[in-house]
Amino acid sequence: FFRPIIPINIRIILENNGRASGEADVEFATHEEAVKAMSK
Repeated sequence: FFRPIIPINIRIILENNGRASGEADVEFATHEEAVKAMSK
């Protein structure tokens, strides 16, 4: 999804029942990469 930017960490947010909430935290190497990824 983020190509050519490569995330360095992805954390899937879970609901109390253990199922994925549909949200995630994604970490990039630099602020600039994060800004580029959010513009997609």
